[in-house]
Amino acid sequence: MSSQGDNPIPTQEYIRRAVENSSDFDYDFQSNPWLCALEFIGAENGKIQCTPLSPVNKCLKAARIDQVVAVVKSCTQNGLGGLMVTLKDPTGSIGASIHHKVLGESQHGKDICIGSVLILEKVAVFCPSSSAYYLNITLGNLTKVRMFSLLFVDKSHA
Repeated sequence: MSSQGDNPIPTQEYIRRAVENSSDFDYDFQSNPWLCALEFIGAENGKIQCTPLSPVNKCLKAARIDQVVAVVKSCTQNGLGGLMVTLKDPTGSIGASIHHKVLGESQHGKDICIGSVLILEKVAVFCPSSSAYYLNITLGNLTKVRMFSLLFVDKSHA
């Protein structure tokens, strides 16, 4: 039971509601890093003027995407000092490769983690085959990282 006294709902009902009202259940886009990123790029009423991730695979003729704002959903080291990440925006997700210099030589490298929001400019789309594509994140196209952080309050000293 929740603190408001509501009865719990069955899992199937929860999933049905989540599918019907996905924006209500997607906390990534209600988080402080996402909202700060939107404010940073000058979004009005939550509307962002950047390229959504879902159609990226359809516009592979474009060598670079003007602007991307996305949440980091997963991170894995790639063996070359960089990271392979999955990025997500309200329209979909895409894989991305983060160059090792971004992690070691930039002020943003230490802030890249699951839940952080990346603001990218003029990012290249790499397409090794007709069905595989990902973003290539380098020092030159990472504009800002908004990091997810938790505030822990020690109530024992209150």
